[in-house]
Amino acid sequence: MCWKFIRALVGLAILSNNVHTLMAAGIAERVFAGVLAALKPGGAFGIEQHRAASTGLQDPLAGTGYVQEAYVRALAQEAGFEFVAASDLNANARDSRDHPFGVWTLPPTLRSSPLGQEDDPRFDTAPYEAIGESDRMTLKSRKPSGTAPAAPPSTPQSTLSPSLTLPSLLRRRLPWCVRWPSKATKVRRKLP
Repeated sequence: MCWKFIRALVGLAILSNNVHTLMAAGIAERVFAGVLAALKPGGAFGIEQHRAASTGLQDPLAGTGYVQEAYVRALAQEAGFEFVAASDLNANARDSRDHPFGVWTLPPTLRSSPLGQEDDPRFDTAPYEAIGESDRMTLKSRKPSGTAPAAPPSTPQSTLSPSLTLPSLLRRRLPWCVRWPSKATKVRRKLP
């Protein structure tokens, strides 16, 4: 995984509107642990996610795209993060969270048919455009200071010197990988 190359070198990580994708792929816990491993002690972790109502049970696959704030906070806490703050910066009280095609019924996607089907030209998107984008939570957590970098589950400890920086790693032409959670496949490339 990429995290073995960038362990404890990152000061800020942001996860924007994709916790539901990680949940659907069954890798949310592993990604949160990997982010913790990549962050320096005291590093910040920002999460923006479509917010589900706080009542009822959380769908473990987050099929509508909405996730309960308490669930996201628990994912971060279980990975080892300390909660810092929440903001209503991206809140939208007009979002009822009850849309025929989940959060994707709202802008900017404006889905007019189920995923994988042709768009329905008769579907009226005007009411959803009036709602605007989804109601979203904005959370800030941090990696505790003074702790050793945590390794993601089943990832071997890095043998890299802690004095290395990410630019120096890139100059050394280390293999680099990117994990696309929606397909859970690994893509490798050599850097120039």
